[in-house]
Amino acid sequence: MRLFAELVNLTNHTYYNLAGYGSVESQVMTVMADQVTPTDVNQVPTGELTNVAGTALDFRNPKPIGRDLRSSEPCSRLRSPPNRSRDSPYSQVS
Repeated sequence: MRLFAELVNLTNHTYYNLAGYGSVESQVMTVMADQVTPTDVNQVPTGELTNVAGTALDFRNPKPIGRDLRSSEPCSRLRSPPNRSRDSPYSQVS
């Protein structure tokens, strides 16, 4: 009997319009993310982590979602909130 490892990604990409109607482009968002995960040509994360400073995904300070909405820059990695241990569930999010 042979066993095969299978990768499963059960990510949900649901998006919400907090205004309830219209475009989200003028809504302001802040994301506690210092790094992004680049992807390869197949949109598979490379595992590398790069800084968000100066990129379209730099939402560390509030900015309108639409400012850089059509950027090709992919995933972000959330940082742990202040006063949280590295064992906190927040440090597991990526």
